[in-house]
Amino acid sequence: MEIRGKLFRILDPAGFFKGWITNNQIPPQNTYVPYTRAEVRVAIEGKGFFPDHSKKVDTQPDGSWAIDVPNDWQESFVLKSPHILIYDIKKLLNLGWLSPIYRSAQFQLSSLSNKEKKIYVYCHEMPTEQGISQEQVSKMLDAALPSKVSGSATILEDGIRVHAKRKGAKVSFKIRLRPDTSSDLNSYLASKAEDFDFDLPGPDFLSTICVNEDDIKERIKTAVHDAAHGINDFLRQNLVSQISQSAGIASSLVSTALKDTSITFKGIEYPVVGTTKTNWGLGIITADVHNIVVNPCMGVPRQIR
Repeated sequence: MEIRGKLFRILDPAGFFKGWITNNQIPPQNTYVPYTRAEVRVAIEGKGFFPDHSKKVDTQPDGSWAIDVPNDWQESFVLKSPHILIYDIKKLLNLGWLSPIYRSAQFQLSSLSNKEKKIYVYCHEMPTEQGISQEQVSKMLDAALPSKVSGSATILEDGIRVHAKRKGAKVSFKIRLRPDTSSDLNSYLASKAEDFDFDLPGPDFLSTICVNEDDIKERIKTAVHDAAHGINDFLRQNLVSQISQSAGIASSLVSTALKDTSITFKGIEYPVVGTTKTNWGLGIITADVHNIVVNPCMGVPRQIR
């Protein structure tokens, strides 16, 4: 079957969402323009070990797009239901890269109407000072670590470096964050733990016999997954006030609009917001302090019909 639609970029978020809410999801025409450079995908996630699938196409100058989807793309024990995923396309010289800007909830192909799907997206650049701070990340880590495990987290220019220890054993690793592009619209960031470094007590050959490093990695990945939930909860709780303050939109309007809005983060940045100085005995070490800044995109409708 063919799924066709048009993609629009919201220019006046206050005017758009006010009209969207009060006029039966029909926004004023002067609040948006065609989104001319984007990649639209109908994506379907595999279950368990089964791979994901997708069909994709670039938008036309008027924002229009059309994708032929196999009729057998229905939910089964192998595949979940599909959802629409859209990326902004940035090009410099002959190079290009994609940034996610929209994702819909899952839908059944058999229940879709044949009318054109109109999708509207507003992307907002968050100010540096509204990012997630070093102190907040440390609190989230403390809440996620198992009992009797102490740790510290440092935001770097490309992720979070974590040091944890228990009973003389030490481990460090890096947490990589990326925008969540799944159909779980309650999750904004996905995380991955990597670059592990173990320092276990005793001779190396005894440590590896008595301690399974792979088992430790799996436990850490579980803790990282829980920490990512903490970040997602923090973002969900603060999104209304942050968008309202930085975009100049009434918080009541943002709160109401978010009920029918899909939130996708376009990118993650780690700007320098200060410095710290530490005396290590041989001299003073100066280090940068980073925030985590995420740039949200609000897309409607949340559900494709």
